[in-house]
Amino acid sequence: MKYLDRKGVIKTIYSLMMTDGTILDTESKQFEEIGSEIDPEGFVSYKDAIISECTEKLSDAINDPDYYDILQEYIDSLVVDVISVDVVTPRYVIWNLFAVAYNEEHIDQEELRLIRHVSRTLEMSKTDYLELEQYMKTVIDLRRKKTMLESSTKSYSEIRPMVEEIELRQKTIVESVTSLMCDEAYEYQQKLKMHNTEDESQIKQKFDVVASKTSETAEKVATNVKTTFNDKVAPAASELGKGIKKGFSATTRTIGKTGSSLFQKLKNKDSKEGQ
Repeated sequence: MKYLDRKGVIKTIYSLMMTDGTILDTESKQFEEIGSEIDPEGFVSYKDAIISECTEKLSDAINDPDYYDILQEYIDSLVVDVISVDVVTPRYVIWNLFAVAYNEEHIDQEELRLIRHVSRTLEMSKTDYLELEQYMKTVIDLRRKKTMLESSTKSYSEIRPMVEEIELRQKTIVESVTSLMCDEAYEYQQKLKMHNTEDESQIKQKFDVVASKTSETAEKVATNVKTTFNDKVAPAASELGKGIKKGFSATTRTIGKTGSSLFQKLKNKDSKEGQ
């Protein structure tokens, strides 16, 4: 298996955003959020350098007929196969790329093509890739359905059971994806411990503490409760060198966004009528 280190992931995310040749304001904001999550201590110090590097490597080639190939080759140059505490595991990388690509609920085919290429380059199994892709598609579908319900003219009491069912499914998906990332992070830790001076029992103890918080974090993500993923979901190896990163990008927090203003008004109206 091959990997991307934290800077490599951040560069890959920015490159994905440049697939269509332009970076929108919403994408810039998203880039800030994800970069700060992946490397909360160092991102600010090298953010501008990464933007400059990606721009220099890719901007001049935007009108080149081979632009996609140039984009792909640049990302390939970021991949490493060295065991390191600075590595980010593949499932986390691909999930973040999906989150970026599906930010507007519609994914550009060139973006999808590039994500597939990254998954192959990282030697991710086809099964893992398809599972994450299906989870993301389901997430987007549930979000659309929930938005439609929240815009409905029906009373809150009528749509509440349907909304609760959607939220339950959202929670289940978040827990499933979190579990996949935990598994991969743990497997990587077994490799990492061979290159680390800490005792195996200390590594396991740190991991167990983190894993115990996973379901709590997943539930908060599903209900869009703001939480710091670095504190709640960071894997045990993060304590060793803040290298492996699992959890979800800030974008993912919108998965279970609860209650539009209209939906909240319906809820309040029903509550008053029931008094």
